[in-house]
Amino acid sequence: MSTDKIESQADVWNARFDDRDDEDLACQVWAQRLTAREQAMAQPIRNFTLPEAANDDKPSAD
Repeated sequence: MSTDKIESQADVWNARFDDRDDEDLACQVWAQRLTAREQAMAQPIRNFTLPEAANDDKPSAD
């Protein structure tokens, strides 16, 4: 006699196609990307200066 454990087809299907781990991983990756994005946005662009034209007198239509 065989001593193999007999599993129902539903149990085998659930074991192979359980995507809860995938959902957890996707959530973790999303959180990491969000954190990296927030950190990148908090850092100013290096060697970037605003154009001086913003402080110049505006031409007037006479």
